[in-house]
Amino acid sequence: MSEIPSIEAENSKKTPKRGHGRKDTPDRLPPYSVEAERGVLGCILLEPEECLNACQEHGVLEDWFYDLPNALIYHNLLALETSRAGGAEIGIDIITLQQRLRDTGNLDEVGGLAYLSELSGFVPSAANLAYYLDIVREKWLARRVIQAGTEMVSCIFEAERPVDSILGDCQRDITGLVDTSVPRAELRVREFLPGVIRKLEEYHRGHAQMDGLSTGLEYVDKMLCGIGGENGNMFVLAARPGVGKTSMATQIALHVALDHLWFDAERDANGDMVMENDKPKGKGGKGLPVGIFSLEMASEALVKRMVFQRAQADMQRWRTGFAYKDDFPPIIRAVSEIQNAQIFVDDTPRTSVEELVAKARRMRRQHGIRLFVVDYLQLLHARKDYKNDRVQELAYVTGMLFALGKLLNVPIIILTQMNRDYEKDPLRDPRLSDLKDCGATEQDADVVAFLHGTRMSDTAKERFDEQMAKAYPNTNGTGIDWSKAPMRVNMLFAKNRYGPTGKAELLFHKSSTLFVDYEKWQKSQRATQEPQQPKL
Repeated sequence: MSEIPSIEAENSKKTPKRGHGRKDTPDRLPPYSVEAERGVLGCILLEPEECLNACQEHGVLEDWFYDLPNALIYHNLLALETSRAGGAEIGIDIITLQQRLRDTGNLDEVGGLAYLSELSGFVPSAANLAYYLDIVREKWLARRVIQAGTEMVSCIFEAERPVDSILGDCQRDITGLVDTSVPRAELRVREFLPGVIRKLEEYHRGHAQMDGLSTGLEYVDKMLCGIGGENGNMFVLAARPGVGKTSMATQIALHVALDHLWFDAERDANGDMVMENDKPKGKGGKGLPVGIFSLEMASEALVKRMVFQRAQADMQRWRTGFAYKDDFPPIIRAVSEIQNAQIFVDDTPRTSVEELVAKARRMRRQHGIRLFVVDYLQLLHARKDYKNDRVQELAYVTGMLFALGKLLNVPIIILTQMNRDYEKDPLRDPRLSDLKDCGATEQDADVVAFLHGTRMSDTAKERFDEQMAKAYPNTNGTGIDWSKAPMRVNMLFAKNRYGPTGKAELLFHKSSTLFVDYEKWQKSQRATQEPQQPKL
């Protein structure tokens, strides 16, 4: 087998020996961690076969090591592994590594046997290899970002190409770094069956099998089986102004933060649930952290809407000074509940999508956010100048949000507007082409839902008015109190990548900005109007 060439000659042409991959300035060094690099090499010397395989699966390159001696050692360890894989009867330990370095003339470069001995005792075990690799990879990515930025600055000053071309190359390089991930090995289909079987075992007859987060609306949950999870992470909710898309988003956020029940079962080495007294063992709770990016509405106004929505109280009646005495207890209770909720709001106006992505990653890491809400898409912009090409800019924005959902594995509810074409034909249902400004939204989204008012026939409207007159009679009892009566609204699922499309019929209480299931509301009304049977 041909010998792998030594890398000192190539490195001497590119960089000084002090660092690996760039020219250092005396006052500032690029990001690196010698300790983490030594930790990786120490783990390899402790368990060479397992750790070298792990490094190769993670795509570890020599460039990941900033310190040149560490890069040389890793290069020669790979050479030993390659020789062994080619059939050579050779082990990998400190003795064979020392001989390999001596043969290639690198032993003095790395500090001799003393440094190798120091590496072999640097870590107590190889159990933390993955953590060391994460640190080394992060520092390598940071150096690559610096390199890309430096090259862009150099090209601009030298004026070799147009700025747009330079920006395009820089964006491609940065996007390539963001997409750099650990490659996954191929698996046989039977490897996935245990997880599928566990899902089947958790089946409950008569209940929606929730693969994601519940919305709190029964029929919507039946259609989606939850937001996120196996159903994708990008949920687009569109509506014309005033129909209630912000209210729907805040209602789902409140339900997830206050009412969502979760349970993490303990599992054994085979992935099966650990049972205790015929019940799964684990921990559970109520409510999950939620992050809201409110680009349109100020935080205080948004929180006030949440309070009245949770209390099911009339906000307009409160604003005009005619609140009822009965409104106070539910409002106080709602304030107490929301005060303890893990809801984090950012109302920075005119936010760029790059800034939003950075904030979302920090919030996910810092607060453990399980659901993000973006209100709304058309208020986001990109830092790159698209020369007034709004369609291309929004395509870039939706692509960034789609990648964010996959990166963080967190569902994102993205509110967006509908164009005016929908109102030109009042008899038809909304369709995907009614999304405003950008066709990329419908392509990237896993679920696209439209909130729109219903267009009822005369007979259906008459029947609905009769229901409203019984449930919300006027003071004289001859009509409908429209200040309390809700309006009919449909949520139309025009795209559902992992499930059916169709409508969910809702009622929207504009006074409290609360949505309820229309069918469930009808059942409750019939139950209250039916005569009670005498108890025997």
